[in-house]
Amino acid sequence: MAGMQYDIPVKGTHAHSWIMAFPDELTAFRAYADVFPDSSILLVDTYDTLKSGMVNAITVAGELRAKGHELVGVRLDSGDLAYLSRQARHMLDEAGFTEAKIVASNEVDEYVIESILSEGGKVDIYGVGTKLATGMGDGGGALGGVYKLVRIGAQPKLKVTSDIAKATLPDRKKLLRALSEDGSCIMDIIALADEKIEIGRKVYNPVNPLQFTHIPTGVRLTELRTVVMEEGKRTGSSSTLDQLADRCRRQLACLPQGCLRFINPHTYKVSISCGIHDLRLRLMEELQQA
Repeated sequence: MAGMQYDIPVKGTHAHSWIMAFPDELTAFRAYADVFPDSSILLVDTYDTLKSGMVNAITVAGELRAKGHELVGVRLDSGDLAYLSRQARHMLDEAGFTEAKIVASNEVDEYVIESILSEGGKVDIYGVGTKLATGMGDGGGALGGVYKLVRIGAQPKLKVTSDIAKATLPDRKKLLRALSEDGSCIMDIIALADEKIEIGRKVYNPVNPLQFTHIPTGVRLTELRTVVMEEGKRTGSSSTLDQLADRCRRQLACLPQGCLRFINPHTYKVSISCGIHDLRLRLMEELQQA
């Protein structure tokens, strides 16, 4: 918007959703390079940084050079940034793209930068955003909320990464809460939108696919989300701030006591259903075979 209104030069890269909107990574890179032939910085960690992203970026760099353009660089947004930057630099240099820059992002701050430098990282540009703009540290902070593409039309989409906590959960979903007889919260369950969830079913840790538990017997499952807008119009009355605050207090009171303490609090369980677990594994296998 600043570029449009005030003619400020615009710099940056594309998002993971750009990659996932295309049939494959190479096609996405080529499309981006066609639009920005003289300012392309390609995000290489949507699927596999070294085996896929860097290989495809170098392919597109060669195609750009053949047309009289040069790839500006690549961006790393997850994993071991020091190691990956060293490997990326080696691959670029070996392919003859010694002037291509390496950009590092992903919650970068002065401590991450110092660590990368001390480990011999080959980063040229650091994308410092959240921790620069929000005053992180004591008394500050930010909620990490990031847009990720999970479906296009009827096709579920998945972003994979070496950091399983940053891997997405594919497709449309619903959110359920398991409540005890007295209304206390037991766990939340993320399931596919049309999936039938029953008491006793197996559910998985979203960041550790090998770790699972079962929905305990004697609980009541309730959907947490309600429709408040349809076709751009509100379907029900809105709540006042006092009503929202009261609801928040009541909901917090239902959490297990161990989750509410300041010192060493328990982690409230949020699990994924068999449907999401199986779909994610299937899509990961398809991407690996592509």
